[in-house]
Amino acid sequence: MKAKILTRFNAFLTFLLGLLGFGLTGCFRSKYGVPDDMLIAEYGCPYATLDVQGKVTGENAEPLEHIRVATHGRYGENALYTYTDEKGNYQIGQEGVMPPDSIDIIATDTAGIYETDSVRVGVAYDRSGVTDDNHWNEGTGVVYHDFQLKKK
Repeated sequence: MKAKILTRFNAFLTFLLGLLGFGLTGCFRSKYGVPDDMLIAEYGCPYATLDVQGKVTGENAEPLEHIRVATHGRYGENALYTYTDEKGNYQIGQEGVMPPDSIDIIATDTAGIYETDSVRVGVAYDRSGVTDDNHWNEGTGVVYHDFQLKKK
């Protein structure tokens, strides 16, 4: 009786997880020492490398130093920030992130001389360096955006 209840519960749970999008992927591979009648399952989630770069200038195209540039994923994830260098350049890189389809980039002058500016940018991923056996790696997403800040 107990085995019958557990079997039905497992079938129901498998059905429910399948509806939610969870499932098994894999293939039969005897070369790994697993009998052909066993399924090798792959579990994981997609990940990528994200690289955000650009330049911050003033109204007269002069580079602005010490401007805080922050990135946020569409739902607030992957929040990172950096400051521009003496040439106004910034770069924010992160590996192993859940690959967002777009990110927000916000440039803020912490001294209060320039107005804050922000933009939402779509992210396209390059998978050219990803091997075929690395199913979860979405590749590298590179985003370039330059800001021209106005004085307050």
